[in-house]
Amino acid sequence: STTTYLGGPFNNVVAPPFPWPLEVARWFAPLTLVLAGLSAIFAVLAEPFTRVRIHALYRRHLVVCGVGHFGLRLATAFQARGERVVVVDCNPSSVALSRCRERSIPVLVGDATDPEILRQAGVERAIRVVAVCGENTVNDRIGVAVKRVAATSERLQSRRRRLDCFVHVDDDQMCERLEQSSLAD
Repeated sequence: STTTYLGGPFNNVVAPPFPWPLEVARWFAPLTLVLAGLSAIFAVLAEPFTRVRIHALYRRHLVVCGVGHFGLRLATAFQARGERVVVVDCNPSSVALSRCRERSIPVLVGDATDPEILRQAGVERAIRVVAVCGENTVNDRIGVAVKRVAATSERLQSRRRRLDCFVHVDDDQMCERLEQSSLAD
């Protein structure tokens, strides 16, 4: 095949027909750009879409706060039983969160002690909340936040529905104090 060079300011520019590697590159470069743009758009819209999905579709579900090894096991076990599960964790790069996403379990990244994050997880429509973060004090604060959300929720008050909140505590004395205050409540 013969190659023709065009003159002018762009010396040594190849005129059509182009070599096949150049033709392939001409088509794959824009395609790669489009795919990268779509990937960026999906990454930006993933969390808002998850919040809309939880709000629209999740009722009588389980909210797992803290998705370490134990939280992941709980979430996948309940999902395997056919229950809907939402997980909340503050570590966006957690391997457990990736595994939840792989199993199509909705993931919210945020502080589970924040009542707004709990509302976004659908606590007002949930039947159970499980706090299994690594620290007793964080789990306790999650329990208090859930109680605060439940107390201010018109939905829970109007239906007089029960919301069970399980808080993992590995300190025996703290566990006894929590049980006593729970019984007095």
